[in-house]
Amino acid sequence: MPTLIGKGMKRQEAGVYGESREAEGVRGVGHNGAGVSGTSEEWVGVHGKGKHLAGFFEGNVNVSQNLIVNEGLFVRGAALDITGLLKRLEQLELAVAMLTNQPLPARSPRSYTISVSTMGSQFILTGTGFYPSKDSYVHVVYPDFSRRFFTQTTDPSGNLNFAIETSSLCVFPGLSLTFIVNQADSLGYDQWSNEAKTSCP
Repeated sequence: MPTLIGKGMKRQEAGVYGESREAEGVRGVGHNGAGVSGTSEEWVGVHGKGKHLAGFFEGNVNVSQNLIVNEGLFVRGAALDITGLLKRLEQLELAVAMLTNQPLPARSPRSYTISVSTMGSQFILTGTGFYPSKDSYVHVVYPDFSRRFFTQTTDPSGNLNFAIETSSLCVFPGLSLTFIVNQADSLGYDQWSNEAKTSCP
């Protein structure tokens, strides 16, 4: 049985609140389980915000699904430039092709185009130019740059049709939302659509 239970009945009401001037606001210690566990059916499981770091981990970190980085990704003090790495990979492919007289791998970049509208109680996202019958990833970005994402398979013509209830995304009326979709191309490189903006009804 839990030794402490907190329950918030309103959207902005905390179930458990802790505050400290010199130490942790809330500390969790688990001997045979998680020290702190966060689960949310409709929002972020754990949200951290700090002046210097939003989160600090001592030890290995395991991510079971996608890791989404909005800005720079740094590894051991060196910036990891994904675009630069892809360019270097293409240069290596060219060098190998020239040395071995092999044709370059065929890439067929596409222009993914999306738009979003509100119909009744749903947001309707449509897209064209995608690879047919292939998983794509719909990202919904909030003004604070937090996001949710969903997997949707394109139809045999490469069109994307995605519907979601506004109530599952909207915290309050007028909240700005940005939709963007990515899908891997024929060689596994991620390509991104345009941004489609809307607001909560």
